[in-house]
Order: sequence, then C-alpha cells, then structure tokens
Amino acid sequence: ADPEPEAAAVAAGGDAHAAKKSKKGIKGRADESGIVFDFYREEPAVTDQTSEQVAALRESLRMEVCGPVDMRPVASFDQVGFPAYLRTLFAGFSAPTSIQRQCWPLVLSGHDVIGIAATGSGKTMAFGLPGLVHITARGQPRRGQPY
Repeated sequence: ADPEPEAAAVAAGGDAHAAKKSKKGIKGRADESGIVFDFYREEPAVTDQTSEQVAALRESLRMEVCGPVDMRPVASFDQVGFPAYLRTLFAGFSAPTSIQRQCWPLVLSGHDVIGIAATGSGKTMAFGLPGLVHITARGQPRRGQPY
C-alpha cells in the first residue's frame, strides 16, 4: 500500500514589512531598517495553477492553510528558486514535503508562518533553508547594523 500522505497545517500571517519597490522595479518587502525580506519569485508553472488545482493538491497532501496570506504551494524544488549553494542539500530528495511546498513561498516572501507537521516531515528544512537565504543576503554586518 502507498504510504499515507503527510499532513501539514500552515498559518500565514501578515507582517510589519511594508511593500517597497527597488530601483529595478522589483517588489521587495523591507522593514523600517530597509532590510529586504522578499526572496521569492513565483514561477509561471506555479502562477498558472487554478484555484481548483491548488485545492486538489492541498487536499491530496492533507494540507491546511489559513490566514490572510494565501500563496500557491510549489510542486518541485526547481520552482522555489533557491541559490545554487543550497540546492545540493536536497539533491537526494525527489520532491519537497507538504510543509516545505507551502512554507517556502511564504517564508521566502518575508511572511510570518506557523507550521504544524509530524516529526520527520521536513519542518527544519521548511524554515531553515529560507532562514539561510535571509541571513546570507544580509552579508557581513557593520557596526551598529542589526543582523
């Protein structure tokens, strides 16, 4: 018998980061210190999903999403856009887990997220990899600069 699909619950809230346009016209989310928090660009294959397709995917993966922010889940690692230095970490995996599929777009976009999933479901990578992206993008802090 096929293993039972994972269950994941994700609550995505708004946050204090105001939408801001960069000089290149790319929307970024920055806080009052000017630190950019938005590192996610939705791939066309994700954007093109209908509401019905998203609902069917979430149902098949036993995924529940609530909150004011509703972003489409990704279906593959390629749709996330992680930098090359992180892609090697999931080279041995065939697809993201439920919690990763839904959390990565939200967390990489700078949203507050509460994720509930079983032990061994990939929560550490769901939150840890976007955290590494955010930390790395800030570079070396200067004196008096928040890290």
